[in-house]
Amino acid sequence: MRQFILSALCLTVALYPTELLKSQSYQAISYQLSIQGTSTLNSWTSTVKNVSVQGDFEFVDGALQKIRSGTVQIMTKSIESDIHSSLMDERTHQTLKADRHPSITYRVLSVKSVQKTGAETFMIVYGTLTIGGVSKRTNLQFKTRVLSDGKLEITGSKKIIMSDYGITPPVFMLGALRVADEVTITYEVQLQKSPSM
Repeated sequence: MRQFILSALCLTVALYPTELLKSQSYQAISYQLSIQGTSTLNSWTSTVKNVSVQGDFEFVDGALQKIRSGTVQIMTKSIESDIHSSLMDERTHQTLKADRHPSITYRVLSVKSVQKTGAETFMIVYGTLTIGGVSKRTNLQFKTRVLSDGKLEITGSKKIIMSDYGITPPVFMLGALRVADEVTITYEVQLQKSPSM
């Protein structure tokens, strides 16, 4: 009997940390993602209409602590100019090689830094960003917080040099308008727990 109790206690201790840190799967239910840039004439903004975000997360004391896996997928042809210019949208899609590479993706490889401040957690993750078929390892810094209804909110921004990914910034009006090489992606995503299978 004593041996049975000791075995049960050992099993409980062995399983407890695993259960405590069990990851939870989340998927995006709403998002706002925009791309801002400048040109020789003015600044511009495009909005992404089709984004998929999902991941497996671990929480400690109600705050995001670890990302076991995370993937962001942007459908390139869903990028639309805020001035509703079909010419600009077409040129953007061509520039990003949308026909051959229909999506822009970011895959989390590891978490580099976690800092909790009140109800918010600031994270830096290391991952692979793929644009136009070219993949580069890069950091992504963002802020997270768990909302009162249990949803997870992630907000942040990332500056990208297009030529680093073999992308030549588009030119319009016979060269009179040239888009700058650097763009900024700004995002706000809300995720909720994925339905149990």
